[in-house]
Amino acid sequence: MFFQTGHGVLSTLWPMKDAGAAPPAAGGFAYLFPTAAGVPQSPGALGAVKRLAAQMADSASGRASPPLPFVSGLLGHLCQFADHDLRCPVIAASPETRDQIRQGMPLGRGAATTALRNQCSGRLDLSGLYGDGAPLSKIEEHLTLALRDPTAPAKWRLPRRENGRADVVRVRDLAGAALSQANLRNLTDPAHRAFFFGPEGQTDNALCLDRPILPDGRNGTSSELIQIHLAWARLHNAIVDSAPDAQAKAPVDDLFGWARDQTRLIYQWVMIFDVLARVCDRAALDHALTQRAPLYAAMSAARPSGTATPPLPLDSALGALPFYLALPPSRPDLDDRVTDNLVASYIFNLPTAQSCIARVEAKTGFVIPPLPEAGLLSGPTGPLIADTDLVSNTPLWFYIVKEAEVLAGGRHLGPLGSILLADTLVGVLVHDDGSVLNRTSRRGADWTPRDGVMPAGTPVMTYDDVLTAGGTGS
Repeated sequence: MFFQTGHGVLSTLWPMKDAGAAPPAAGGFAYLFPTAAGVPQSPGALGAVKRLAAQMADSASGRASPPLPFVSGLLGHLCQFADHDLRCPVIAASPETRDQIRQGMPLGRGAATTALRNQCSGRLDLSGLYGDGAPLSKIEEHLTLALRDPTAPAKWRLPRRENGRADVVRVRDLAGAALSQANLRNLTDPAHRAFFFGPEGQTDNALCLDRPILPDGRNGTSSELIQIHLAWARLHNAIVDSAPDAQAKAPVDDLFGWARDQTRLIYQWVMIFDVLARVCDRAALDHALTQRAPLYAAMSAARPSGTATPPLPLDSALGALPFYLALPPSRPDLDDRVTDNLVASYIFNLPTAQSCIARVEAKTGFVIPPLPEAGLLSGPTGPLIADTDLVSNTPLWFYIVKEAEVLAGGRHLGPLGSILLADTLVGVLVHDDGSVLNRTSRRGADWTPRDGVMPAGTPVMTYDDVLTAGGTGS
């Protein structure tokens, strides 16, 4: 994942690695509602979806403020970081299926789940910092070792710059030392050459010295994501410095592993009880927590035997989780991803918003007030869907963004987006035996950060606490 810098799903729209005809990894993707109705397929449907996406990007970029103010700052970037943690989809299909995808032809849901491979584990395990445990190439093994502090190998290497502040490791920090330029110029993998020498991969070019070297290269594509990566790396280092004697005297790899486990627990807690609590409607989050994510549980129970890791639901992965794509105008680089996400949702046959509402209520009893038609047709996108099938068969991601804008006033996600996102993220943790939701304290109660390590002397309960505990430049 060091060399993965693309973000989208469709290889024709974003430079995702084509995985050929290899089978999907264990887990992969599935649907929360595999039999729910999708957007009606017709000769003009794909064009309508593309026009809707273009209008969403254009209208947002022309606004004085984004349609969802709550995602325009840190919260949106924290959720993007978590999105990278959970999924990195690549096409893994036969040539015939890939041609169908490139032509924008919707797949049956069985074919869709076979065509997509998730390069991530589908867990909320801070893989952007620690890697996902997948086999590494020789150069990735080399980079992994180079990211550790050579003077304190249980800690992350965070070079200090001229301003005295810590930074992530960049190519300039390793070139000529840990990385021989001669060896780099002999690289044969085009993705590796492009990473070190620019998009064209010409090895006679100068090295990209400022390129961040991170276990998930997607987190090096914006300054906001780099700062979030730094915050978790600094927390890890602070936990190492605060280790009790039993851990501090352990072998280096054991100390590193202990600090990793402590950092992951805090990360999971913060993402659910701080970030998600601000992003979601509170009733939806409470329902997911008290009911132990019933939608995700039903999907997990239906997965094929022999798959150790539950799949990630496409309904949430494409419908709810990427809500942060409503970030323009502050993130104009995401415009193409708006198109990518809506088109991918059509090709991979996501259920419509209306069919999801009916299924959520039938399966869980959680009541979701529908978005009135006047709200659905409000704003510049209204004329594009008026008098079309999309009014009563609305693309899920578009509906979730519009619902948050109209029903929640842009302050947080609306009821449908909230229940899908909360149920999925809580479900991921409920079905991870080592997660924060399956830990108990020494008192036998549910684990909280009060039971964990406290680098600054107080529990790390929120992302602000993460920044305080890690310090600003350590």
